[in-house]
Amino acid sequence: MGTPADPCAARGEETDFYISIKKGFYMNLSIGLFQSRTKGKTFRKRVGLLWLAAWVGVGSLSSGDIYPAMANEKKTEVGRVASKLGPLIKMDPLVVNLNEPGGRHYLKTTIVLELGKVEWIEEVQQQIPCITDMMIMTLGDKKLADMQNPQIKEEIRKELLMKSHRTAVGGMIRQIYFDEFLFQ
Repeated sequence: MGTPADPCAARGEETDFYISIKKGFYMNLSIGLFQSRTKGKTFRKRVGLLWLAAWVGVGSLSSGDIYPAMANEKKTEVGRVASKLGPLIKMDPLVVNLNEPGGRHYLKTTIVLELGKVEWIEEVQQQIPCITDMMIMTLGDKKLADMQNPQIKEEIRKELLMKSHRTAVGGMIRQIYFDEFLFQ
């Protein structure tokens, strides 16, 4: 790959350059980009044009013209951020043995509770031991094979939310988020 310190580049000969557009996709640019130092203006113009072309190319990729899925992903993220979150309570990390013979596998997770109103924070914090117990019992029933399912986090989130609604403060918990989710 040619660089400015390359002897071929100093003589103004053609050098191969590869630009990585996306992982696994390379575009070969065979141009006489680096010329002798006496032609500094030509060198700067070509480098400027190359940067401009790269900038425009990256802009078109991210706008969704070429990859519409990327454009939808951005809109989803913006929409998700735009919705107003309620007050949050971050629970202590939970380490739970999975339901496996020998008990060699475990799940470590940190859960964040989203509440409906600020006034409910104190009442929910008083019930954290009860909520923690319910979560430990629910997560302890899971097997390692269950954890390897790609959709398991969403399924566990729904199950924990449903079971939390059966506790004394259930109606106060709007959503459950995972801040950490590791299993071994």
